Amino acid sequence: MAIAQSSIWISIIFTVIYIVTIYFTNRKVPNAQYYLFIFISLIIIFVGIYNYVYLGKITPNNYDTLSMLTYIIGNITFIPYVVAYAYSIFKLLKGDATQKIPIIIVSLLLLVLLWWLWIVMFDGIFIGFV
Repeated sequence: MAIAQSSIWISIIFTVIYIVTIYFTNRKVPNAQYYLFIFISLIIIFVGIYNYVYLGKITPNNYDTLSMLTYIIGNITFIPYVVAYAYSIFKLLKGDATQKIPIIIVSLLLLVLLWWLWIVMFDGIFIGFV
């Protein structure tokens, strides 16, 4: 059973934490205020749809739809973290970093690990571990 299926407050708290974290991770990125509005709106719309349509009503019939919706939204809502991560790596490499290739390789591996953890957490909260 999904964690967010037990209460509407779980998904609301997740939304607030998501908004705060993308704000603080992207506040140094130039022109971030323009795309942050889109991602904040997207997560609010997703949580609204989730709470209205699926809260307490996950059945085998609508599980596939919810699973696909959660996977798509989970990947889209990860984009602000990728932008902030890429911006920080770009600033690091723009300087006089002597070992640029290992920095790029380790950074990409850490980004893939972060993406995997994000998808596991997002799925665990909204559709549960099956």
